[in-house]
Amino acid sequence: DVFGDKTMQIRGGTGVFTGRPPFVWISNQVGNNGILTNFLDAGFVRSLVDSKGNKVNPFSPDPSVFVPNPSEFSLSTAKRLTYDLAVTNADYKFPQVWKSNIAIDYKLPFGIVATGEFMYNKNINAVVYSNYNLGAPTGIPFGGPDQRPRYAGSVNGVVTNGVNVALGATNANLARFNSNVSNTIAMNTTDAGYNYLYTFKLEKAMNRDWGGMIAYTRQVTKDVMSAGSTAGGSFGGAFQTQGPNILPLTFSDFDIPHRVVGYASYRFGYGKFNPFGGDLVVSLGFTAAQSARYSYTIGGDLNGDGVTNNDLVYVPNKGSDLLFASNRITATNTTYTPQQQADAFEAFIAQDEYLNARRGQFTERNGGLLPWLGRCDLSVAKNFVLKFGENKNTLQFRVDVVNFGNLLNKNWGVGQRTTGSRPLTFAGLGGADGKTPVYRLATQTTTNPDNTSSTYLLRDTYINNNGLGDVYQIQFGLRYSFN
Repeated sequence: DVFGDKTMQIRGGTGVFTGRPPFVWISNQVGNNGILTNFLDAGFVRSLVDSKGNKVNPFSPDPSVFVPNPSEFSLSTAKRLTYDLAVTNADYKFPQVWKSNIAIDYKLPFGIVATGEFMYNKNINAVVYSNYNLGAPTGIPFGGPDQRPRYAGSVNGVVTNGVNVALGATNANLARFNSNVSNTIAMNTTDAGYNYLYTFKLEKAMNRDWGGMIAYTRQVTKDVMSAGSTAGGSFGGAFQTQGPNILPLTFSDFDIPHRVVGYASYRFGYGKFNPFGGDLVVSLGFTAAQSARYSYTIGGDLNGDGVTNNDLVYVPNKGSDLLFASNRITATNTTYTPQQQADAFEAFIAQDEYLNARRGQFTERNGGLLPWLGRCDLSVAKNFVLKFGENKNTLQFRVDVVNFGNLLNKNWGVGQRTTGSRPLTFAGLGGADGKTPVYRLATQTTTNPDNTSSTYLLRDTYINNNGLGDVYQIQFGLRYSFN
């Protein structure tokens, strides 16, 4: 209490917080321990027949029937199967973060309180996964402008006429120390990563007549990996350019850079004018945010690390700097030439603010950001006071309009989604040197006014959503309260 009169207060704190890890992280080791399992379901059993057409049931209550022949799994036979391992590094520590905040609350006239607050969080022990079975990059560069590290699993496609590519392939085993093991995903901790945010807020607590609040928050959250529930999914979902074991500090999956929230509520006192008594309360809530980040990635396994769809896009200075293979769309029986795809990719980059600013560079994990989305909800509640002797009961009729702005204008409150966060698919290696990446450009499909659809080469970063949350909804309610 700065002045001793409760008009201004300063509050804050700092501390190190430790908690247990989500136990699903630990249980990954149980599910991925190198023992291969299988099961039989009823549908499979009913459809299984022998060479004479007789239905057979492969299940046997004798466990010895299912013991494999050791010779089929020796290192000298080609019949051995691969498997995943999930392990924990001996240095792994429970999650730990250092949190600090400081805030000022100040009373303004009319009962309004102004607040400014700053928070800072720093990782001490945050989870990170690595693949211990992945070898180092080969040191052999790609041809063309994309010079990311290349792993042994990246093998050359077939060069045709010196410039075009017959479908290339990757051989993930070449990048592994042990070809019997697909991945050895090890859980460890890192101190990389932080979050800071500041908030400004004006609030008027609800009194007899009115109340409201409006606040703005600016936030930056960065980490090297935004881990999910599974080891393999977390590792494979860490988009990168230098290799999945070399992850830079980039925007987190949970970063919400800008957010505005507010509400206003007013009570109309109809009691002395209405023979039923009671009041009418009108409330309006509002949110606006840039709340969804995304990454531009390449379909397939460009760098040969054995993980598909995790390579970030290199943005050329112009679309024609990349090589494209002919792209036939079966659904429309259309074939797009390499030149058509190069021109379309150039146009796509030019209309995308983020990609256009990254020419000559790699895109960043979670570098893309959906446009602002603002929505408001309206609530109207009418209370009727009903007297029965000395008792006063209340009958309330309520109307809630979700996404009220969309009721006023069909274009308001409609969210957007990306059409091309995976704009390129790796087709192989080719070009004059036989080691330049070749791609196919993605397509997008739109619905026409007559409900037909059109498919064409990627051209728009965003298109409108058409889900239930993107249109207004009206709910009516009736409640009777006994005194």
